[in-house]
Amino acid sequence: FVNVERYGNTSTASIPIALCEAIEAGRVRPGQNIVFVGFGAGLTWAATAIKWCAPVKKPPYPWWTVAQQEAGLQLAGARSSWRRAARRVYAGTFGPAEAPTFRGRLRASIDAGRETWESHKDKD
Repeated sequence: FVNVERYGNTSTASIPIALCEAIEAGRVRPGQNIVFVGFGAGLTWAATAIKWCAPVKKPPYPWWTVAQQEAGLQLAGARSSWRRAARRVYAGTFGPAEAPTFRGRLRASIDAGRETWESHKDKD
């Protein structure tokens, strides 16, 4: 199935586009073996063979599983925001560790303590 004359060079999207067109044209049926081959620039190429089948019906997830996943994503977002804010405050408060000021020396000391703590934590 070739579709370059209609769409031009679609690069990596060529195979899914050709598959959709073949399905719409009725040329692909469950149980058939299909070979996909893609050629790139130079000697770049890839191929795969699959056995086409009907979609499998999956039961919907229970509400508590969906709620748990959503809560986990919300928690990860909040944690990321908190860490980003803490890094900004830390960097703004103490400045660069190389600074010859008291704040710079304090930051270098805190960083060294953190590295020591993390190296001991990894050994446990």
